[in-house]
Amino acid sequence: MANEFRHSGTLGETVDAQELAATAGETTAENPWPLSLLSSKMKSYIDRMSSVWIEGQVVELNHRGKASYLTLRDNDVEMSLPVQIWKNVLDRTGAPLSEGSHVVANLKADFWTKTGRLTMRANEIRAVGLGELLARLERLRNSSARRDCSIRIGRKRLPFLPNRIGLITGADSDAQKDVVRNVALRWPAAEFEIRNCAVQGPDAVPG
Repeated sequence: MANEFRHSGTLGETVDAQELAATAGETTAENPWPLSLLSSKMKSYIDRMSSVWIEGQVVELNHRGKASYLTLRDNDVEMSLPVQIWKNVLDRTGAPLSEGSHVVANLKADFWTKTGRLTMRANEIRAVGLGELLARLERLRNSSARRDCSIRIGRKRLPFLPNRIGLITGADSDAQKDVVRNVALRWPAAEFEIRNCAVQGPDAVPG
């Protein structure tokens, strides 16, 4: 089917719709696509993409009228993604979300042709509570046991959950505050034993 577009050629002449390149790879400097055609094709492609469930941590959350905007960060690597969610969808979560919340979300890409902006829209979002996190740890532990990969220190098995978490960091550092705050959000019962030391300069402990 011919593209229903007309545009001016590089020398000012009008190029008929039938003369437009059928694919992006067939475009040339002499016969380019109109921007509107590229945007239309991008939106058509993105609209066909399936929604996807992802897992992450809320590191930013802003409310603006009927929409909220949050940034999700991967749990293992330094990678983040901005997400838009409508207020009525956010209200269905049951438990209020906040920065530091661990969530799973169903996302769908949405492309706005007028501005060329790609948005990830959340159709559903669920807070992952301590109970579910503990269940995941149990499944991982059982999986490791089946593979005979249980971790041992000498002859003593590691406990399922630590009784206390040791943290070595600089005194009153932002890193210490971030670790304590995020652990408290995910696991309020956790206890810390903190040892402060120099982490840079001539007095720093060797790495």
